[in-house]
Amino acid sequence: MSQPRRLSKDTPESAIDIVNVVSQLHPSVVLAAAEVISTFAKIEAEWTILLAALTKTDAELVAGMLDAVVNPRAKVDVIRSAAKVALVDSPNDLALCNRALDEWLRANRQVRRPYAHDIWCFVKTEPMSLVLLPTKDAARFEVAQFARSRDMMDAVQRTPAVDIHMVAEHGCVYDLAVILTHVKQALSLMDAVLLMSVLFRETAFPADALRNSIRGLLPAPPVPASSRTDVSGSHRLAAL
Repeated sequence: MSQPRRLSKDTPESAIDIVNVVSQLHPSVVLAAAEVISTFAKIEAEWTILLAALTKTDAELVAGMLDAVVNPRAKVDVIRSAAKVALVDSPNDLALCNRALDEWLRANRQVRRPYAHDIWCFVKTEPMSLVLLPTKDAARFEVAQFARSRDMMDAVQRTPAVDIHMVAEHGCVYDLAVILTHVKQALSLMDAVLLMSVLFRETAFPADALRNSIRGLLPAPPVPASSRTDVSGSHRLAAL
């Protein structure tokens, strides 16, 4: 699977721009990155519908309740608690719901967050990519730059150069193929949550077919450490 990569240390700082970035990025890159952010907003809406289905409550009422919960992990805890009660007699469905919630947490942190919270940069040597600078790196060095400056105006004038230096040092390259992979992951998660809402509404759709479709849309659950084969240990036992 394609992964983000570090910007080459040989990238000249003259090739980096942090102003008017979107207008310089390739349209396909901008559209794909925007699709990632937009799809995660849709996923959150689908969880609202799913929670309404679980609790047999009006979706507008549930939306008002979840809107008051800002932290993503807290939202997950609310839905997980409701599912634990509503699906007490359906342990397999509860496990499937928890699996989707775990994936939402992971994807929110590893997929959506950089696009939504990191600093977008344009790099001429990476024309089909989006380069992201983690905000923690930019903030840390800008604070240090302000501390070294003679006055506020001097700090403001020197900050863009510091930012560009930080991009060269800490920039992460998201090639178009990586962004499209993230779009696919987000769309699969959205479809999985949508199908779970259908499953929990007790509709006429065949439940087993829905469950199989949901499983196919979600990544395989991680293998617990306790169940992994200890090859070296097996060899030691065989030698006794």
